[in-house]
Amino acid sequence: MDARPRTGRTGEAATETLYVRRGYRVVARNWRCRLGELDLVLQRDGLLVICEVKTRRGARFGAGFDAVDARKRRKLRSVGEAFLQPDRRAVGRQRRDGVVDQLVVDAVEPGAVERFWAAALGGPPQRALLSFRRQTRAKTVKNRVHLDVYVRDVEQLLDLGARVLAEYLPARMTLADIEGNEFCAFLDQGLDEGSPARAFAVCTDSDRPEELAAWWAALVGAQVRNGPDGTPRWLYGSAGWEGLVWKFVRVDDERAVPNRWQWTVYDDRVDVGVCVDPQGNEFGVRPRRRPAG
Repeated sequence: MDARPRTGRTGEAATETLYVRRGYRVVARNWRCRLGELDLVLQRDGLLVICEVKTRRGARFGAGFDAVDARKRRKLRSVGEAFLQPDRRAVGRQRRDGVVDQLVVDAVEPGAVERFWAAALGGPPQRALLSFRRQTRAKTVKNRVHLDVYVRDVEQLLDLGARVLAEYLPARMTLADIEGNEFCAFLDQGLDEGSPARAFAVCTDSDRPEELAAWWAALVGAQVRNGPDGTPRWLYGSAGWEGLVWKFVRVDDERAVPNRWQWTVYDDRVDVGVCVDPQGNEFGVRPRRRPAG
């Protein structure tokens, strides 16, 4: 097996750690356009830093710096200029043409978790909202992103393998799926017959939810409305999530690990990459989907 990709990822992680310790904030990782790729883009005090990471397992072929020759520097300059163009920035400038799409769920057993959510929501709604990828690290802390769902009762979900974490009756209960991913089940006796649950909101934890709601509202063209506490932190009509409320939930705990549930934003002016919003939530960026043919 070729160890070069793993070596490269190790070097990028070490470089990111070094910059973060020095007070820099990650703006984008592995940002791509038709001209090439930027390994890391970071920012501190108005200074934007673009890092090309070259990792060597030994000195036989020279230091990593030796690989960044004049031709490579010219290419990096071109890709950096593309990144800085206002209509191509994935983050750092609020656009109104982003389309938010699937939540990508990290799972130790992605097939099993997918089957749980397909049974809970129904196959088509699950495929439209959730996709799954393998993650070797087990869940260790409370998720900062979760779903709110309507249910007639929770018994069908418990039969699928969910478990009860907390009860706030008669309105709702907090449950966990088969890998411990939290979600809130709101009781609705009038829910149509069919699947046991219907997703109606995506919740994102934040210590400054009003700021984050405003940032994302501008990006996906959503309307900001007040939450139950009277503060503007719920989004309605987000492009791509028109049928969902996007709730930014006030919490005081600090982020301990990357989110295991990450959303995707589509934009045909950005090719591919992993970006970070102003409060550290990673999200995928992809070209906007086009009809086949």
